[in-house]
Amino acid sequence: MKYNIENTKIKYIIGYPVVMDNGGGGQIIRDITSKLREKGWNISILDFTNQDLDFNILITFGCTYINPEFMGWVREKGILVINYPIFDRMKPLWQMKMLRPLMMKFPVQNSFKERKMIFDNANIIMVANNSEKRDIIEIYGANIDKIHVQKYCLADVFFEKVENISKSLFYDKYQIKDFIFCPASRIYPRKNQIRLIRALKGSGLKLVLNNTDVISGYNPQVFHNLVKNDSNIICLGRMDQDMLVSCYKNAEISISVSQAETAGLINLEAGFLGCKLVLSNLESLREYIQNRAVYVNQNDQQSILNGILESKKKTFDVEIIDFVRENYTWDKYVESFIKIINNKH
Repeated sequence: MKYNIENTKIKYIIGYPVVMDNGGGGQIIRDITSKLREKGWNISILDFTNQDLDFNILITFGCTYINPEFMGWVREKGILVINYPIFDRMKPLWQMKMLRPLMMKFPVQNSFKERKMIFDNANIIMVANNSEKRDIIEIYGANIDKIHVQKYCLADVFFEKVENISKSLFYDKYQIKDFIFCPASRIYPRKNQIRLIRALKGSGLKLVLNNTDVISGYNPQVFHNLVKNDSNIICLGRMDQDMLVSCYKNAEISISVSQAETAGLINLEAGFLGCKLVLSNLESLREYIQNRAVYVNQNDQQSILNGILESKKKTFDVEIIDFVRENYTWDKYVESFIKIINNKH
């Protein structure tokens, strides 16, 4: 069967907790489904109470809260099953590989078994980068022939709005510019902000953090004690899209010292808007940004500080603007997506 707009109905399941924060994973799900709908595809969320299997393709987002048995049952009915793992590990690869034999034999259900079944029961697995591909193969034994690397992209609205948003929107409100910006959906260990703050303490460099009213995984008092009475650390709440764009335009450097990332799309946004980039030395970030950033050891405070000082000496690489626009749009993503699903049959 050749899948096209006229003969195809797509249903999807969200197994990724998008309502927990305003992070990138939820935005990716919204962008993919919205772009397919905009292109004319009949796509909607699956109603589990509907007993009619009146669709040709099932997309499952996530690999933790998805029922793999349902995926297998649907696939047996001739429906094409696609999984987006949205998987990035927080633990070392060797550690997870070592745990795999034990967890697969463990006499109760667990995430290792569930994920292996999810990957086994999918016809197609869409991953965001080559390190995610390697991880699900080596940790969960996913079939390499099913896996396709499809890099995530920036929302259309981002490209549409940025030209009309001025630097003054942010500057008039906060009266700061040429700072280091660490964008994140919240303050938590995955984003590693406390180590970043400690790295900059006493340096005289001005750091702006956003969404500082949402703290999880850290002791809030530790965070508040670090930033209290420090005029070089500016803690902001949630910014809407316009204010965030204006913030990027006022920043000199955008920094991400995350412990794990699937794509790190905020770095593409920041680079496109004129920020120099300082990033964790993660495979996924190198794959997306390539040589257009200074990379640091995110677990070493001196490395973080040195990376920022190195970046301050550099001039902005204007080539990143065309690089982002040419490589990270959802229109191109959907074109590739359609080719992949039709090449499977």
